[in-house]
Amino acid sequence: MEGLIRGLSELNPSLQRYAASSMQLEQAQIEAQRAEVNALAQQQADALDMTGKSAMEFAGNPTPAQVPPALGKHYREAFSTALGQREGIKAKDQGLAAYNEAKEQPGFNVDAFLGEYRAKSLGGLEGVPILAAQVGNQVNAFEVQVRADAQRRAMLRHDETRNATVAQSFTDNLRADLPPDALFDIYTSRLLPQAESLGMSKKEAAGSLLSTLTALSTKMGGNPGVFDLFDRKGADGLSLGAHNPELANNIQAARNQAQALSDAKLKDDSQQRNFVTMTKLEQQLKDDPASITLDVIRANMGKSGPFATHDEAFAYWKRAQAAAVEKLGIQQLQSAYDNRQMWLLDPADQQKVLEANLGPHALRMAEAARQGDVATVATTAEQLMRAQSATGAKAPLQALEQFINTTVTSMPGKAPTPAFEAAAAIYKAYSTDPAFRDIYFKGDTAEVMRGYVAGLGSGDKEAAYQGAYRAVSPEGKAAAAAVAASPEFKDKLATVYKDVQGSSWWPQWAGGNGRPSNAPAVTAMAGRAVQDYYAKNPNASPEALKEFAADWTSKNFIHDTNTRIAVKVPAGSGGQLAQEALSAYSKRVTEEQRAGLSVGQADGWQVNFLPTGDTGRFQVVMQNGSAIRHIESKTLQEMQQELRSTKMFETPEEKAGIEAIFKQVRSGQVDLAFLAAHGPLLAKIRKVGVPGLGAAELGKLHTAGEAEMLARVKSIPLLALGPVDTSSLQFVRQRGARVDNKLTAQIAASFTTQAVASPGAIGASLAASLITMAEGTVLQAYPDPAKDAGNNLGMGYNLKANAATRDADLKRAGVPEDRIQDVIEGRAQLTQDQARRLLQVTLPTYTQRAQRAAEAAQPGLWNRMSPTQQAVMTDIAYSVGGADQFKKAWAAVASGDAEGFKAAVMTTYVNKQGERVNDTRRFALRAAMLAGTPQWNATVEKYGSFPSNQMDAMALK
Repeated sequence: MEGLIRGLSELNPSLQRYAASSMQLEQAQIEAQRAEVNALAQQQADALDMTGKSAMEFAGNPTPAQVPPALGKHYREAFSTALGQREGIKAKDQGLAAYNEAKEQPGFNVDAFLGEYRAKSLGGLEGVPILAAQVGNQVNAFEVQVRADAQRRAMLRHDETRNATVAQSFTDNLRADLPPDALFDIYTSRLLPQAESLGMSKKEAAGSLLSTLTALSTKMGGNPGVFDLFDRKGADGLSLGAHNPELANNIQAARNQAQALSDAKLKDDSQQRNFVTMTKLEQQLKDDPASITLDVIRANMGKSGPFATHDEAFAYWKRAQAAAVEKLGIQQLQSAYDNRQMWLLDPADQQKVLEANLGPHALRMAEAARQGDVATVATTAEQLMRAQSATGAKAPLQALEQFINTTVTSMPGKAPTPAFEAAAAIYKAYSTDPAFRDIYFKGDTAEVMRGYVAGLGSGDKEAAYQGAYRAVSPEGKAAAAAVAASPEFKDKLATVYKDVQGSSWWPQWAGGNGRPSNAPAVTAMAGRAVQDYYAKNPNASPEALKEFAADWTSKNFIHDTNTRIAVKVPAGSGGQLAQEALSAYSKRVTEEQRAGLSVGQADGWQVNFLPTGDTGRFQVVMQNGSAIRHIESKTLQEMQQELRSTKMFETPEEKAGIEAIFKQVRSGQVDLAFLAAHGPLLAKIRKVGVPGLGAAELGKLHTAGEAEMLARVKSIPLLALGPVDTSSLQFVRQRGARVDNKLTAQIAASFTTQAVASPGAIGASLAASLITMAEGTVLQAYPDPAKDAGNNLGMGYNLKANAATRDADLKRAGVPEDRIQDVIEGRAQLTQDQARRLLQVTLPTYTQRAQRAAEAAQPGLWNRMSPTQQAVMTDIAYSVGGADQFKKAWAAVASGDAEGFKAAVMTTYVNKQGERVNDTRRFALRAAMLAGTPQWNATVEKYGSFPSNQMDAMALK
C-alpha cells in the first residue's frame, strides 16, 4: 500500500502532500514513544539499587512489557546510558573525596592516583560499551579537574616556597636596630636581587618589603620611622615609593597605623605615670602640705602633666595651703596638751589634738574589744581617762566614741556580746568621773549602760542586758510615759524640785569656791530643768538626777569668781573655759574701772553682765547701787579668745611675732616670705585667736597672699612644641660609634629620679636627662659629626672644644689620673657613673649661659620658668654653645607666646651629605620635655625599648 501510494503520488500532487503528512505524523508518534521509553529507562535506572553490585550485572536487564518490541533495543541503550551516567557521576564524586583526602598526604602521586581510579571505575565494563563510555566520560572530566588542581597546587607550593624564602630572608636581614639608610642599602643591593632570582617581580618584592616592615613596626610597639625606607632615593634619583606608586596608599596606611599604635602606647604610659605623679602629690599634700611650694607647682606644670593650666596649679596650691594651715595649727596646739590646758581649745580642736596623741591607744582598745578582751579594754579605758583628764580635755576621742555608739546602739541580741561587755567596762571605768563618762555616753546609749550596770547586781547578765534595752525600747518608753502621767509621779516631781534647792544636790562649781550669791535663782531654774528631765525619764535614779542637775547648771551658768554671781549663758556654752574667761574678764574690768577711785568709792562698784538676747552677748556695766556706768558690749566668745590668747601666747618670740603681724596688717602690704616665715604662728592664731587679729584681719592677709601667689603662678609661661612624636627618636644622627639605647635611657631616667630627690635642682637634672637623650651615651671617644670638630665622649662632651679643661673635667668626673689620657685617645672608656658625672661637671656652664640670656631678656624670667622650660633652654645652649642668639625664643618665653616659641627654637645641623637640616629629633625630645615630666619619662622608656644592636633586635617578639 505504501509503495502504491508513493507511486501514485508521483502522478498526483495531492497524494504527495498526503504522503508527507502521514510520514510526519508517524514520525511524531515514534518520537513520542521514544521519549516515553527514555523516561521509563531513566526511571528504571534511578530506581535500581546498585549497593554491593556492579553495573555489569544489569547490562542485560529485561525489557519491560510496556516497551514496544520495535523500541526494545532503544530502551536497552537508554537504560545503559542513564545507568552509566549515574554510576560515572557517583564514581567522580567518590574520586574527588578520595583525592581531597589523599592530596595532603606525604608522597602523594597524582598520576598513580588517577591510574588506580580509572582502572577501578572502568573495571568489568569492557563488554558493555555504552556503560563504559558514560563512566569513561566522567572519569575523563574528573582527571581534567584533578590535574588542573594539582598543577595549581604545585604552582602555589612553588610561590609559597619562594615567598617564604624571600620573607625569611627579609626578616633575617631587615633588623629593627638598623637605620632606614642601612635597611635601604640591604634591600636594594642584596634582598631585591635575591627575590628577582627566585622569580619574584619588583612589585611583589616591594609588597613583601612592606609586610616585613609592618611586622617589624608592630614588634616595636609602633615605629613609623621604619617606613622611611620607602622615601630613600636610589641611584636613579627615585625613591622606592616612586617606583611602586600602587603601594602608596598601603605604605601611608601602614605608617599611620604605626604612628597610632606608638601614640596610643605613649599616651597610655604617660597617663599612668601622670596618675602615679598625682597620687604622690596627693600623698605629699596629706603628709606634708607645707612642702607644696611654688617650686613644686612649677615642676609639675605641662600639657600632659598634673597641672596643664594655671588654674589647676593654683587650685592644688590652695588645697595644700588649707591643709598646711590646719596641720600647723594642730601642731601648734600641742602645747595645750603638754601644759594640760586642753580646756582652752574648741571641742573640734581638742578632738584633733587628742587623736594625734591618744588615737592609737583608743584604736588598740577598740581592737581588744572586738576580740573580746574585756580586761584589756577596762585597763586601757582607765588609762585613757586618766590621760585625757590630765590634759583638761572635755571633748571625746573620736575613735572611742564611734566604737561605743556603734556597739551599744546596734540591734540587740539575746545576750551581751564581748564588744558590748567591753563598752560596759568603759562605762564602769569612766563612772569614777561622771564628767568624762557623759562625754562618751549620751541619750539612749547612757540609759542602756546605766540599766545594764545596775542590773548586773542580780548576777544574771542576760536579764540585765534585756532589761536595759527594754527601757529604751518603744514599749519601755511608752510605759515610762504612763508612769510620768500618774498622780503619784506628780507628787515626786514636787519633791524633786525641793530637793534640788537643797545644798546636798548643789553641784561642785568649777573654780567657784562655793555657792554664788544668787544661788536661789539658779536653783529655781535648775529645779525646773530637773523636773522636765525626770518627767521624761521617770525611772531615773536619785544619782542620775543629781548628775543631771550638776551637768545642767555647769552648762547654763558661769560662776563669776570675781563677783561671786552666777551668770546665765546660752544653753550648753558653760564649762571651765567659759567660767575662767568670764571671771578673768570680770576681774580685769573691775580693776581698770576702780583704778582711779579712792578706796571707799571703789568698794561700791561691781561689774555686772546684762544679757542681750540669747546669743551670748552681754552689755557689760559697772553698778554702784542705782548708779550704772556702761563699759562695752562683749560676747562670751570674745572673752574666751582673750583668755586663750593670754594663756597660749606667752613666749617673747610669739609676742614679737604677733606684733609683727599687726604691722603687716596695718601696712596693707603682703610679703609672701613674711607669711611663710610666720606660717606656724599664723596657724596658731587662727586656731586660738588673738584680739584684733580676727577672721577679717587674717582674711585680708590670706586673700592678699593668695592673690600674690596666683599672680606668680600665672607668670609661669605655658609653652608647648606640639604633639609628642617618637618616630625620629630611635637613632642618634650618624656618628662613629653606635649609641646604646638602653644605657642612654637608663642614665636619662636616673637624672629624673635625682630631680625628684632634689627639688632645688630640678631644672638642671631635667636638662641633664634631655641632653643625655639628645646626644646619646657613648662611653668611648668617637668622632663628632661636625667637620673638624674632633672627638666626643660620653653625652656629647667635645674633647677638642674643652681641651683647656678636659683633664680637670675628667678627673672631677672620677676618672683616675693614670687613665685620663687613655680615655681621651680612645684606648679606654668611661664607666656609666663617670659619664653621668662628666655631664654634671660640664652642665653648670651651659645652665649659667641660659640663665644669663633669660635675665637679659627680662629680669626675673629664669625663676618664672618651669624646670622643663629651663631644661629645654639649657639643652639649646649645650647643643649650639650658647643661648644668647635665640632672642625671639626668649621674648616668646617672657610673653608666654607658645607659637612664637615653637617657631624660634628649631636648631639645625649639617648632615653627612653636607646639607644643613633641621634637628627634628632634638625638637621632638624638647616637645616631650615641655609636655611635662610624666610624658618625658614615658618617652625615655619608649626610647629605651628601641633595639640598638642585633641581640636586642632578635629579642623582639
